[in-house]
Amino acid sequence: MREPEAKAPPIVAAQAADDATDSGPRTGPIPFEIEGAGPTVLLLHGCPAPARSLDPLRHHLARTHRVVVPELSGIGVGFDAALERLVAALLARGIDEVAVVGHSGGAYRAFQLALDGRIKVRSVVALGPLACVVPPQLEQFAALADAVEAGAVDLPELTWQLWFTEDFRRAQPEMRAELDAWFAQLGNATLLGLRHECEGGDLRPALATLDIPVYLRVGALDVSTPAAEAEALALLIPGAHLDVVPGCAHFLHFEDGPNTLEAVRRFLDP
Repeated sequence: MREPEAKAPPIVAAQAADDATDSGPRTGPIPFEIEGAGPTVLLLHGCPAPARSLDPLRHHLARTHRVVVPELSGIGVGFDAALERLVAALLARGIDEVAVVGHSGGAYRAFQLALDGRIKVRSVVALGPLACVVPPQLEQFAALADAVEAGAVDLPELTWQLWFTEDFRRAQPEMRAELDAWFAQLGNATLLGLRHECEGGDLRPALATLDIPVYLRVGALDVSTPAAEAEALALLIPGAHLDVVPGCAHFLHFEDGPNTLEAVRRFLDP
């Protein structure tokens, strides 16, 4: 059953993540953008990417939902500590019931929130789902941060190659400039994210206890969160639905565009 329609709230501008300085992470309140009216949907971005990386989802879902988008880049703490700050920030705004759409590391946060219980989570959509972070991955992230800081790796170019298929890169070359804008916005938050914000554990054993609707969607060519891992999650989570999208990589809401946006909306509001 749909929640009663609410008056459209004002859009609350989120500050840029670049207030995370060389001396440390952002310690102030988590900024949010809120758009639309209707049942509340929380959008959670991955790392290293800013909240604006979810803009196609935000604008599409805001036609029928109240969409809440926190900017979590630059907080400089792992998943567990970030969860505490996120829950506190949501409750402080009177938000105690949501559906959650998470992308990549944002899917990890979505699963955490659903398992935590302090915020009532009606359902979870996980795009390019991540549910486990192991020490070798953290070591790779830290090494990448060192290489980026030393100027040995062009992170926008690396992510351009990893996150999007060759076909998409040829068809949408302007997206490369958007990546540059993302990382320019993030500034030092990029390094904080790689070094600290992906610190977590293995949520998979606990996910078998979830009793809410869960929708997993992954690109068949995703190398960041491979389809095989999503298939294993679908077997683990009771009643989970999985779609594997042919010919797409990590950013389905760009590469698969309208199909993924509408699939998410239909799941949230059948």
